[in-house]
Amino acid sequence: MEQYNAKKWFKEEAKFGLMIHWGLYSLLAGEYRGERIPWIGEWIQAHFRIPKEEYEQLTKAFNPIYFDADEWIRLARDSGMQYFVFTSKHHDGFAMFKSEIDSYNIVDSTPFGRDVVAELGEACYKYGLKFGVYVSPWDRNNAFYATPKYVDVYHAQIKELLGGAYGEVFEMWFDNAN
Repeated sequence: MEQYNAKKWFKEEAKFGLMIHWGLYSLLAGEYRGERIPWIGEWIQAHFRIPKEEYEQLTKAFNPIYFDADEWIRLARDSGMQYFVFTSKHHDGFAMFKSEIDSYNIVDSTPFGRDVVAELGEACYKYGLKFGVYVSPWDRNNAFYATPKYVDVYHAQIKELLGGAYGEVFEMWFDNAN
């Protein structure tokens, strides 16, 4: 039996996949107080130096009631994609999964209250796509960020994502966040 080679699979077989960046920052749609961010919207909090307390208020309005993981993944599969990578946690520190480590997440902090990462992982399994997660090492909203204690928080959340609750995670994308 040939040993599975992820690099070979990715280069020779997968060839076509999807990475979705979606999170709390999406509510601002690249605009803050009438000004547009000159590049990607995920950086809006940092670019405009939006205070943590103000930015966290977005959680009260984040309620993507039309989100349908099954539809997203079925469309990806029907388009010929072989894998799907999703931003489980971006630079703003907001987790799109239920985290026992930090309540700043879509389940505990929003009216939506559902685990988007779990739903996407289940849909990937159902439709035969490999599932990956993007995890930013930055977390501007964590009280321990830039301290040694934050490393423990970050590692614990990575363990949560790889602990089996989200199925087989074929890829974990760590942004270098320079």
